[in-house]
Parts: sequence; C-alpha cells; structure tokens
Amino acid sequence: MDETERITTSPSSKGRETSEFLMRIVRTLSHSADFEQREKEKARIDKAYKQSDKKLGELVTAHYEDLTKVTQDFSRMSKCINDSRERITKIREDLSSCKTLLHCKRDELRRLWIEGVEHKAMVALLDQVELIKEVPVKLDNFIISKHYLHATDLLVNAVAKLEKPLAGIDALRDLKAELIARNEQLHETLIEELNKQIYAAVPDQSASLKRSPSYRRGSNLTKQLSDPECKQTKPNTEMLKPPEMMELNKEIKEDLNGNPEENPAHFIAVLVEALFVLRKIPDSAEGIKSKIEPELSAIVARTSQQVVDSYAQPGESLSSQNQPRFLLELLENVFHQFRNVARMHKIVLRNLQRIIVSGVPVRNELLYDMNDVWSKIQAVLELVLREYLDVQTSSRQRAPTSFDEPSTDINSYFSKKKPTKSKKVLSDDLKVI
Repeated sequence: MDETERITTSPSSKGRETSEFLMRIVRTLSHSADFEQREKEKARIDKAYKQSDKKLGELVTAHYEDLTKVTQDFSRMSKCINDSRERITKIREDLSSCKTLLHCKRDELRRLWIEGVEHKAMVALLDQVELIKEVPVKLDNFIISKHYLHATDLLVNAVAKLEKPLAGIDALRDLKAELIARNEQLHETLIEELNKQIYAAVPDQSASLKRSPSYRRGSNLTKQLSDPECKQTKPNTEMLKPPEMMELNKEIKEDLNGNPEENPAHFIAVLVEALFVLRKIPDSAEGIKSKIEPELSAIVARTSQQVVDSYAQPGESLSSQNQPRFLLELLENVFHQFRNVARMHKIVLRNLQRIIVSGVPVRNELLYDMNDVWSKIQAVLELVLREYLDVQTSSRQRAPTSFDEPSTDINSYFSKKKPTKSKKVLSDDLKVI
C-alpha cells in the first residue's frame, strides 16, 4: 500500500472525502439548469443511500453480538470510571481534612513522638540492667570452669556499661563497686593461674625418686647440663609446640565446650590475652618477674623433700649416709624442672610479644625477658650449691648480678670456709650429705 492509499484510509482522509462529496452534490443541485437534471441527481443519491443503508444493516446483523458486547463493556467501563472519579474526589476531600487536622495536632504529635523515643530508650536501659544483674552469676560460672577469656570480656564490658550508659542509675552503684572489686580479684586470679601453669604444672618427680638407681646414670647429669635446647621428656610437656613457632598474628579464641587446661600453651595464651583485656600487662609482667626466684626456691625445697622422703629409711637420716648420689638425684630433677619452667616462660614471653606486635603500646622496660629468668635460675642454683657446700659469701665470690656476666669460678666453692648461716633452701638432711 503506497502513501496515497494510507492517507485515503485514515479517518481524517475519510472525513475530508465525505465533506467534499456533500459539497459537490450541493453545487451540482444548485447549478443544475433544469428540473430533470436535478431529479436524476436526486435519484442517483437516493440509490446510493439505499445501498449504504442495506450494507449497514447487513454489517449490523453480522456483527450484532460483537456490538452488543462492546456496548456492554463500554457501559461497564464508563460506570467504573465514574465510580473511581467519585472515590478520588472523596479521597481528595479526606486528605484535605487530614491535612487540616494534622496541622492542628502537630504539637501533640511531636510530644507523643518524643515520648515514644524516651520509652524506647528506657526499655533498652532496662534490658541492659537485667543483663548487668546476671553478670556476677555468669562470671562465677566462667571462673569455675576456668574460661577466663569469656569471664574477662564479660566483666570489662559490664564495667564499661556501668561507667557510661548506666552511670546515672543509683540502684547499680553497689553492683558497680562489686564488679570493680571483682576486676582486681580476677587480675590476681589470672596471675595465680599463670604462675600455676609455669611452676605448679612442672612434672612431678616423686615417682622417679622411688629408689631409682640414678647414681649409676651419672652421665645423664652431664648430658642434661650440656643440652642447649632444654628438651622436654615428660608426657604433659612433650606435645607443646616450640615457642618460636607460635604465630604472632593468630587470634586467640576460647572453646566453652573443651577443657581449658588440656593444651597448656593455648591456656597460657588465653591467660595473657585476658590480662591484656584487663589492661594489666605491665603489672602482670612485674608480678611474674617478682615470683620467679621464690617459685624456683619452692621447687628446690619441694624436690629436696621428695629426695629425703624417697631414700630415707625409717628412723634413719640421710645425713648419716653421706652419699653424693642424693645430691646428684636432686640436681637432675631440679634441672629438668627448671628447664620446664624456662620453656613456660618462653611461651609467656611469646604471647607478650604477640600483644606488642598487635600494636599495643607497652614499654619494654615494663616487661621481662629470658635473661631475667636464667639469672634467677642461676642465682637459685648457686644458692643451692652454697648451702650444700656451706660456702660463706665474700666480695671475692660475689654472685653475678646478670645472666650475661661471667660465672664465679666453681673451684672457689671447694675451698675451706668458715661455716655460716644462710637461707634455707635444701632439706636439713641433704645439707650435710
């Protein structure tokens, strides 16, 4: 179909053609010369009208159902449109009324909104108060089960809430004072537990002292003294990972379903992490350092008593036997335990280093290092030898003040000296062997 046909079939084109057709008929009838010509034109127009009317009737008959359906649909749509128009008008009126009412009640709405916000904040505070009231019970449960990291997090968060969002609640002042006191108690508990892991967890040597012929294995002492790696041989320490292999950037987590003391290295890491959460690292390091020499002396005293209990006959004193093998047995066991202690200190220091690497500002002078540990071990061992050999301390035999300083000549211990009273470290029976 070309452009001319498209224009002809369009509604505007049809209207134009109809108008032109009518105008042409009017002009024809107006300019007709006689009556006969007008009659002919009239007859022709009448015939065309009858044909159009007949064709229209046929089309209406053929499409009656469609026309009826279209008419009904149009009526229904017209009704829906009218109903929608009425509803829109009503909604517009209602919105206008609401706008007027809201404008009048604006101050009251603002007051109600503020009250709602206050009530919401109050409910949140009440929920926090309920949780804070449960802290002492939860804290006791964590401490009993030795899950110290969870206990520390719980306590620190509770104290932080009591000092800031809940600071104005007078009813919580007693609870706040109690939790602050528990904070100090937990710090002491962590230090005690850490010292227990370092010293009290040292393998018990009493079983090996049951009449064992250790004096026939005197070469073991030389081997142990020359062992620079301080290897572990006891079951509860041989599975420990070397401190140098511990990851510094590893996050410390605590399993509530497991036994915290099953892995000593991880338990020490948990204790150090808990001390860090309490912000007690410098104080803790100082406390650990101050306990080194007393704990080492306690190990010597305990081991010497075990030697006495294991070898002494009923009603007989070891001082009457005068056998150096008892001292050898004591030194072998003390050396072994001291190496375990040094290993535990390495684990503690490795975890302290992990805290420092994480970005926590801790001055090195507030901590301690392995030189301090070995210096204390050297001092205690020297005290043992002095007490056993009954050596008098003099300016010529001054003990080295640091582990890095040269040791005193061992030959000086075997020169004859005047007996003096010194600090008791060994059992009385061992002192005279």
